[in-house]
Amino acid sequence: MADKELISPPPNAASPEATCPKLEQMVSNMISQDFKKDYVVSVLGTAVFERLGLGEDWSIFESEMRFDDSQYVSVLSILNEALDALSLQRLDEEFGNFYTVFMRVVLSIDMIHDKRLQVVITNYFSSRFPGSNIEFIQKGSGRQFGCTAHIAFEGGPERARKYYVKTHSAGRFLSCISAPKAVDVKELMVYKILEKLGVGCESHFFHRSPQDVYIATLDASHGGSFKEFIAAAGDLYNRGDEEYGRTLWGGLNVISGDRRRHNREQIEECIREDSIANNFVTQIVILDMLSHILRLTDLLNNTGNFGFVFESETSLPKLKVIDFLIGDDNRFVNPSYFLTFVERNGFYRYWYLDRVLRYVLLDRAVNERVQSAIQVLTVGPLCGLLDCIDSALTDVEAYVKTTELFVDKDSLCRSLKEYHEAIRQNYAYFVDSLTAWMPVNSKK
Repeated sequence: MADKELISPPPNAASPEATCPKLEQMVSNMISQDFKKDYVVSVLGTAVFERLGLGEDWSIFESEMRFDDSQYVSVLSILNEALDALSLQRLDEEFGNFYTVFMRVVLSIDMIHDKRLQVVITNYFSSRFPGSNIEFIQKGSGRQFGCTAHIAFEGGPERARKYYVKTHSAGRFLSCISAPKAVDVKELMVYKILEKLGVGCESHFFHRSPQDVYIATLDASHGGSFKEFIAAAGDLYNRGDEEYGRTLWGGLNVISGDRRRHNREQIEECIREDSIANNFVTQIVILDMLSHILRLTDLLNNTGNFGFVFESETSLPKLKVIDFLIGDDNRFVNPSYFLTFVERNGFYRYWYLDRVLRYVLLDRAVNERVQSAIQVLTVGPLCGLLDCIDSALTDVEAYVKTTELFVDKDSLCRSLKEYHEAIRQNYAYFVDSLTAWMPVNSKK
């Protein structure tokens, strides 16, 4: 049965655009007054304007403004690039005035998109948390457009929730000068798979258009203490990071940065005997297997996209994925791909990783890596992966089918089912191939 939280809510009577008409009118007035073609040509010069190749497209600024129109965004982007370059050469007042107006337009359009997003978020979460108050904080990092939504309840501070909201990976960027593409529904499916496995955060999807689809994930620190792995890797150079690393991998701190100096017997004994070290290896193998089977990128190679949460003072750290990308290569695992995993894990270039991660994923003996992988997939945390994949497909299909803005529902559902089939086959291929590879005396 589909997750009720994913069913698309009925469309609201008032459009999001209606919430900021004054700002939109202000921008339209600025453009109609200051973007007249003759004036812009006089400021830039005929030769410069003609090199931009915008003569025929300039009429878009003279028609009714549609801030989401891809042609409009394209013209604005070309003009922005040219003005940025000219700003390093032109110091005259006439150019400075036009450049200032242009940047005011760009910032104002950013504000319009911010307001529209806030309305969509409010409509979505108000229906799920009646009586709540929602406050917004502007997104401060990353390239994708979004914000943070704080949901508070009067008289119930312990019920407060924080969601990170952003566009899908091909969506709008933080700058308005980007034309978003339609959502890849496979990305939504991965969010749901990770959530159901417990290695992802609670996720919600809502939308303004097929291009403006938003993903809201519950703060990974909800119900615990979360920190990104980039801190443990020492890449932030903050005091205490080294100690944080030890809380994650325990006795594996004996691993040397120089692979030639590894005492493998000592390290493997630590993995067997130290519960913290054993847990860390298991969690990283989970992430590695998910990367291969779901064909994810920008994950283990980006230590800011995953981390660990401590749910209590006595609990072992638990893996949490907060971001990823889906690879655009062939989704099916094949013999040559599997061989790179067995021999050197080369597909993801793990040799650039932190010393402890690199040992688990690359420097460790092949037999040990294979045994850990087969254990995780068959009797460990990923033994229920196929059920999670099936459930995620049902949920995201329900979201697609109940969203009126998705015109080509059949095509989107077909893409989901193709991905569903591919990753199920990848799981089976890894289990069969790992089992077949293992030495006879290692089989149970």
